[in-house]
Amino acid sequence: MTNSVLKKENFGKLVDALLGAGWRVVAPVKEAKKTWFREIKSIDEMDWETLLPTNSPKEFLFPRTEPILQYRFSNNQVTVEDVDLESPKTAILGSRPCDAASSEILKSIFSWDYQESFFWERRNNIAFISIACKSPATTCFCTSVGLSPVSPVGSDILLTEIEPDVFLFEPLSPVGEEIAALIAQELGTTEAAEEKKREFTENALKDLKSRRALDKVKSWLDENFENPFWQSATEHCLGCGICTFLCPTCHCFDIVDESNYFKGERRKNWDSCQFANFTLHASGHNPREMRFKRYRQRIMHKFKYFPDRFDKILCVGCGRCIQYCPVNLDIYEILSTIQTMATTS
Repeated sequence: MTNSVLKKENFGKLVDALLGAGWRVVAPVKEAKKTWFREIKSIDEMDWETLLPTNSPKEFLFPRTEPILQYRFSNNQVTVEDVDLESPKTAILGSRPCDAASSEILKSIFSWDYQESFFWERRNNIAFISIACKSPATTCFCTSVGLSPVSPVGSDILLTEIEPDVFLFEPLSPVGEEIAALIAQELGTTEAAEEKKREFTENALKDLKSRRALDKVKSWLDENFENPFWQSATEHCLGCGICTFLCPTCHCFDIVDESNYFKGERRKNWDSCQFANFTLHASGHNPREMRFKRYRQRIMHKFKYFPDRFDKILCVGCGRCIQYCPVNLDIYEILSTIQTMATTS
């Protein structure tokens, strides 16, 4: 299968084959002048032009809100009931290598000291059919965090456009092989596949040549928790949390009960370390009462605390937080400045 190709004109048959085999298909869809990952029923719904959808595939692994149990009150007794978890087999078509890689990072946190069954049941039913990035955006910095426009990490199938409208079709997992078998008759062959992919990769990397390595960032973070740099670099942060909600690897959540006199649900909801109430104690004390402290936490978590625990950076360089920040706060520029300070100190 390594040298198989799929023509763009046959992507519709891929979608039809997946739907016919009982898969839900999710792909980038243009909606209200933005592009979002949405369920599709036809390839005609797919947006081919936008590099990255506004949202990430995270919400198909870890929904914005979900019930984790239900309960009822009756005669001074409480009855607790499990919830039915919806977890259809889902193919995420048109994900980028950075988004596919994010799912591998999330695996670490959801199996750290407890196997979180809600996440894992969904993850085990998801296949990433990723398209390598031909022209990375100016906000992308995947190469700075150990990835690339053709990174295979997390993908079940990687598609690389080695000729106009012709994609090298590489199954990378048993699930990928299973999907490939569904459309075996639509797959062609190509010669010099490795050479063509190498040329594609070199051209894609040209767009990222200005992105520097961030290999000294952690050593600086280890020693500079109280550095005045934090306040000056992040003073215009609004604390809106959009960076965390759009990030494919941020995973903070809150658990709340929603109930009436007769019954209720316990729900898991996305939360953000950028919100003032995130660390507010019942006593009224807040160890991160200033916005710069909360943004410092975001950097420290991604580039120090998570690597300390899991030996992985909690960032895939997708650039969504840069693209959608309302005050143009650029995490890469902050990290680049830290890299410079670490190099010159």
